[in-house]
Order: sequence, then structure tokens, then C-alpha cells
Amino acid sequence: MATITESTQSDHGGSAEDTRVFRWRAEQFGKLGFSEEMSWMLAGSSAELGVSRSLVQAGCPLDLVARIVL
Repeated sequence: MATITESTQSDHGGSAEDTRVFRWRAEQFGKLGFSEEMSWMLAGSSAELGVSRSLVQAGCPLDLVARIVL
């Protein structure tokens, strides 16, 4: 069974640079406190990382942040 990381990466495709950006975004969302699964989901979406950071710093619960930025 593939891990979330492996399946998301294989589904993502794209260039090596796209993959690096995708991984970096997932890492950044993880540092905000999101689960691995949610971090990869957010990384693959158009969710604004800066908006997410601001909301988390303002004390917004992670589940609400995810709903706002997705």
C-alpha cells in the first residue's frame, strides 16, 4: 500500500521543479500544524500559504483555516 506521500507525488506529476515546490508547500503546511494528509491536500491545491500562516498566527483553528483556504 502506498503512503500518502507516495500516492500524492505520483498523482501530482509535473517537472522536477514542480515536485520540489509541491514538497516544500506540503512541508510548510505541516509546520503550521496540519496533518500529513491535509498538508499534501493543501499543497496540491491553490490554497494560499501566506493566508494560512496569518490565520494560524491569529489563533484560527486548523480545520477552519483549511475550509477558508480551500
